[in-house]
Amino acid sequence: MAQTTKTKYVHPEVLVDTQWVEEHLEDNNIRIVEVDYDPKSNYNLGHIPNSILIDWRKDVNDPITRDILSLNNFQKLLQNNGINNNTTVILYGDFNNWFAAFAFWVFKYYRYNDVRLLDGGRNKWLEEDRPISKDTINYPKGNYKLNEEINPNDEIRAYLTQVKMH
Repeated sequence: MAQTTKTKYVHPEVLVDTQWVEEHLEDNNIRIVEVDYDPKSNYNLGHIPNSILIDWRKDVNDPITRDILSLNNFQKLLQNNGINNNTTVILYGDFNNWFAAFAFWVFKYYRYNDVRLLDGGRNKWLEEDRPISKDTINYPKGNYKLNEEINPNDEIRAYLTQVKMH
């Protein structure tokens, strides 16, 4: 049975609890995003209602450069998933949010304003017997636009040459 107590976080701008997400399932200003390494064994079997899927291997990584997706592809990914500049994005996923946390970092690297992680991820949602769906949601195209004056946040990224120097 789902718990009804709300968790208080030191940084609520970073984490949300399952109760909060369940209360906002129909909120048009929120996109719940499941980030999976293997969507066939997770998202396709059942996911948080109204959530969309980001496939970590195909959507977050560039197969040619073997790096994270480009700034331009990040913008397209968000637009294609109905995300606007003022949308609150809630990330969760398989493997105890491992890949959702990586996607969180990518959102922060590209300076997305309001992105949060679901505390406990997919496992906690299922353990609490919260609703799941097999419906695929297609939101209208979002209008997310990168501010071209702002560069990626290199302060939160280490490159190979930096690692080798240290």
